[in-house]
Amino acid sequence: MTIKIITDSTSDIPKHLVEELNIEIVPLTVNFPDESYKDDGLELTNDEFFKKLKESAELPSTSQVSPGEFVTIFEKNLEEYDEIICIDISSNLSGTFNAATQAKNIIGSDRIHVVDSRMVSFALGFVVVEAAKMAKGNRLVDEIVEFAQNGYTKMNNIFVFDTLDYLLKGGRLSKKEAFLGSLLNIKPILTLVEGELKSLHKIRGRKKAIKYVINQLKEDCSKYSINKIAIYQGADSDMFDEIKEILNSEFEFDEVIESKLGIVVGTHAGPGALAISYFREG
Repeated sequence: MTIKIITDSTSDIPKHLVEELNIEIVPLTVNFPDESYKDDGLELTNDEFFKKLKESAELPSTSQVSPGEFVTIFEKNLEEYDEIICIDISSNLSGTFNAATQAKNIIGSDRIHVVDSRMVSFALGFVVVEAAKMAKGNRLVDEIVEFAQNGYTKMNNIFVFDTLDYLLKGGRLSKKEAFLGSLLNIKPILTLVEGELKSLHKIRGRKKAIKYVINQLKEDCSKYSINKIAIYQGADSDMFDEIKEILNSEFEFDEVIESKLGIVVGTHAGPGALAISYFREG
């Protein structure tokens, strides 16, 4: 049985893994006042995007994938594959999952399986990569779907925002909160809970933010088996290299995956954001 894994571009999966595992990426769109760009790395590179984002007075909007786009992609893949598993960004953060579900219903095929990952960025991408490896290893479709549906329950995600500017532009902070936060050099730290971004802490200063991330990881490593970890960033996170060096020197993981924020996630996180994600086993 052949299984095709599909996801949306907010999964931020490195290109080499997309190609190696034959994953299909369906792009969302970022809309600047002057022009719109597909999140496919072709119309606008990561570096070009963050340069444009820094220069833009207004935060661009983002657009989900339409049901019609999913219908076209699903129908194309049904001609070649026995089953399709489409794993999408949390339905609490985007309407993309609902659009994929509508497309499945329009086609009316029980060979299409649409999963709400309840995650975003490479937290989502991590699950998609593992699902693609399962498909490549000839695992049963129901087994892969169950893994994708429950992946969020075993994953820990820590997002560190280097600046409050983009949370302010996006309406997630008041001007007063942003001013005080910037004055005190606050680094907001967030996580994903049931598919929604939730605040963990507001740490003052980069060094303390890094210490918090590492301490959280050490605590989880003492309680769980953690074999793989992903670290991903925007364009120019000063914290990325420091955390990466600590991961390599103080921990022993089977694999450390590096990734970049795409232009949709980057719109809301900003160029200096970074995150780590890892599965907790046992």
